[in-house]
Amino acid sequence: MVDLLLSLPAAKITVLVFSLALIFFLGMFVDPVSIIMIMTPILTPAVTGLGYDPLWWGVAFTSMLLVSYLTPPVGLGLYYFKGAIEEVSMDEIYRAVIPFIVLQVIAIIVIILKPGIVLWFINILFRT
Repeated sequence: MVDLLLSLPAAKITVLVFSLALIFFLGMFVDPVSIIMIMTPILTPAVTGLGYDPLWWGVAFTSMLLVSYLTPPVGLGLYYFKGAIEEVSMDEIYRAVIPFIVLQVIAIIVIILKPGIVLWFINILFRT
């Protein structure tokens, strides 16, 4: 799978967007721990082989996983909210989580377009 992703004639950003879209899609239906255990060994070598920083990839991966965990149709995280506050309907929970999802998607776009934001503090801390 890694060789297949690395041999694609597509641009680096295309493989990255495909990988994040795959995580997003899987996160709507599958538990996050399962996605991490299955997809990390497949996608991380491919993405780092394209020249992306592993720490940056981890932040992007985790951020996309967080968004997908709160996104319907399944949105497993939303059921935790429902269990914590039983008097609130699922419709209210769906509407309440929309601003958070929008902000998180904006953050992911910024992470993709400006990877230095993620690595800024680490670079200062370790002077790399």
